Amino acid sequence: MTPRLSASLVVVSPARKVLFMLRPSRGSFRNTYVFPGGAQDADDVSSVHCALRETYEETGILIDPNTKKSVLVKGFAETDYKRALKTYMNRNFSDIDWSHGAGFPRASQWTTPVEAGNKRFTTQFFLYNSPEEFDLSWFRKSSEAEALLWISPAEALAEFEEGRFTMFPPQAYIMTLLKHFSQEKALEHMKDRVIVPKVISQQDDGTIHYDWGQNEEGLVQFVKGQCVSVKYQPKL
Repeated sequence: MTPRLSASLVVVSPARKVLFMLRPSRGSFRNTYVFPGGAQDADDVSSVHCALRETYEETGILIDPNTKKSVLVKGFAETDYKRALKTYMNRNFSDIDWSHGAGFPRASQWTTPVEAGNKRFTTQFFLYNSPEEFDLSWFRKSSEAEALLWISPAEALAEFEEGRFTMFPPQAYIMTLLKHFSQEKALEHMKDRVIVPKVISQQDDGTIHYDWGQNEEGLVQFVKGQCVSVKYQPKL
């Protein structure tokens, strides 16, 4: 099956915390912490448009692609992304130049492995430096997210290793680089990475040894469809 195009936004606060949303117990990526994002719609003019639209629809954080300023719309008073841009940012959608990622840095692209089954995506990740760490205490769970939280890369990875924070390989990969290197160095490494995992070997305990290309490999363990472990050593 041809992977469906999707996009996600890695939102980083001034304190270098990253915004995650906890997916519900039903649907895609159930009970997993993911970055805001989703499948690309027919009306999305580019992958970064998809990432910004989904971020707004899922978290209420509305970003002006031209100025990179953002506001938090509590309760999603205006649900349509294009109208919200006009209402809250005085920005006409037609005035936005979406070419070249609209100036949002790329943070790797991942395609779901063939072994994962019929539901596959090619996801482009972008990074956005938020001007503030928005207060998310107002958020109430929805069909898209059980909760929102800010968490540092080091804390997220530590919680993941302890089994209290579930991620998939792309999130673990990005958080590992943001933990060990400056943002500039991590982005320089990630911007052109197009990762289509290939199986090197499989073990009886659900661990799969993947070739991620460009001399990078990952050991990923799945239990009942959930990713419980990702071992990756950055090679910059």
